[in-house]
Amino acid sequence: MNSCPRCSAALSPPLYFCESCGTVLRPEAECEHHPDRTAEGVCVVCGMPLCNACLERTDGKTFCLPGGHRQFSSEWTAVCTSIALFEADAIVCNLQQNEIDARAFPAAFSAAPGSDCFARVFVKKHALDRARKILEHLGLDSESANSASSMEAPQSGIPYAKI
Repeated sequence: MNSCPRCSAALSPPLYFCESCGTVLRPEAECEHHPDRTAEGVCVVCGMPLCNACLERTDGKTFCLPGGHRQFSSEWTAVCTSIALFEADAIVCNLQQNEIDARAFPAAFSAAPGSDCFARVFVKKHALDRARKILEHLGLDSESANSASSMEAPQSGIPYAKI
């Protein structure tokens, strides 16, 4: 397992960027808004590759401009990562049925071309412990999720949930 050159977070292939700080790990990335420019970072919320003109770095993390995801990051936190958006949507539905506000964001730039893309589920920071208990009750805690799948999950300290 490698570590991010910028923030030293643990990394596991096939990630194209560090989920903790948004550092691009593979040089072939293009900016989502300017395909003629190289991506210099990836938004840690939505996974969008961005050039220097389209990103902002705050507290060692990369966000989309004009700051919406920076604000989102100050109030929300990732509770788990899933192998596909439909799984993340199912987790969001389960959390919302338990009266926890939750959102899913696909990390479209996270996986190798042709493979499934990972999606991250976010909850309000004050609901994180309750959300983790619900995921554990559903059998989606990090131990059962990791053993349930042969596909390697991102290693960012965020549990990997597989339905």
